[in-house]
Amino acid sequence: MKREVKAERIVSYLAAGYSGFVIRTAESKRAAEVMHEVITKTKRKDGAKYTVASWDMDSTDDPNPMLPLDHLTTNSPEFSVIILHNYHWFLNKPPIIQKIQNNMDNWRNKGKAIIVLTPYVDIPLEIRKDFMMLEMPLPDEAEIRGCMHHISKSAGKPELLDTPSEPIVQAAKGLTKTEIENVLALSYTETGKFDVKTINEQKIQTIEKSGLIEVLRTDKTYDDIIGYDLAKQVIGKMIQKRTSKGCLFVGPPGCGKTAFMECTIGQFNKIGLLINFGRLYSKFQGEGFEQVEEVIDIIEAVGDCIVVMDETLSI
Repeated sequence: MKREVKAERIVSYLAAGYSGFVIRTAESKRAAEVMHEVITKTKRKDGAKYTVASWDMDSTDDPNPMLPLDHLTTNSPEFSVIILHNYHWFLNKPPIIQKIQNNMDNWRNKGKAIIVLTPYVDIPLEIRKDFMMLEMPLPDEAEIRGCMHHISKSAGKPELLDTPSEPIVQAAKGLTKTEIENVLALSYTETGKFDVKTINEQKIQTIEKSGLIEVLRTDKTYDDIIGYDLAKQVIGKMIQKRTSKGCLFVGPPGCGKTAFMECTIGQFNKIGLLINFGRLYSKFQGEGFEQVEEVIDIIEAVGDCIVVMDETLSI
C-alpha cells in the first residue's frame, strides 16, 4: 500500500531509526529540494543536525553506483543522509543488495540513511523489509499559488493575480510543478491571462501519455439523446453531490449506455476518462498491479472528472 508523506515526517522517521526510504515521485528535483531543506533545518533532540548529500550518475566523474554507499559507510559523519536519484536502476544488482544488507544496521546505529527517489518502485525481496516505501504528493494548493506568483513576477505582470485563483488552482491539481509552471506560462503567452481551458488541455495530454486511459472529448449533451429522463435526473443529482460513488448501467449492446455517458460528460462540461481494461493486464508479474495503481493515481490527481468503465474496452 502506498503512503503519501509530508516532508516533515521524514525527520521523525530518521529519529526513530529508519535508514532506508524509497519515495516514488516523477519530480526528482523537487523532491530532493524539499527533503534537503527540511532535513538540514531540523535539529535532533540531542542537539545534532543532519547533513544531506545527493548522488546521481552525472554528479561525479565515476558513475559507479557503489560510491555513494561506500561514502555513507566509511567517510560520512554520523547523522548523514544521502539522496539517490533514479537508484532503482541499480537496486537489483547483487553487489548493491549485499552492500545494503551488510550495512543497514550500521547506518541505523549511526543515524545514517539513504533516500531513493524513483518514478518506479521495485525493491528486491532480499532488502524490501529494510525500506519504507512512500509517495511524494503532487503540488498542493499553496505550491500552485506559489507557481502563479512566480510566473506573474517573471512576466512582470502583477495583474495576472487579479484573476480569481480558485478555478486555476483546481484545474492545475494533478500536474507536476514543472508542468504547472509551463502551462501557466503558456496560458499567459496565448491568452494574456491564466486560463483554465489551457490548463485542462495540458492535463489531458498528461493523462494520455500513460496509454492506460483515454480522454473522451465530446460536444454532445442531453439534448442529443432522446429518453432516459429518469437516468438524467439521477445522474445529474449524483454529479452535483460529491459523496456519490457512481452507478452501474446494465443492458445489451446497442441500447445506448456509452452514448448516454458521452452526453453526460458534455452536459456537465467535465473531463471524461475511459479506462482501457485491456491495457491494464501484463504478462509480467507485478506490472498489472503497478498499472492499476497508476490509473488510480491519475483519477485522484484529475479530481473533478467522470470515469467511464466500459466493458467493450476490454475486448
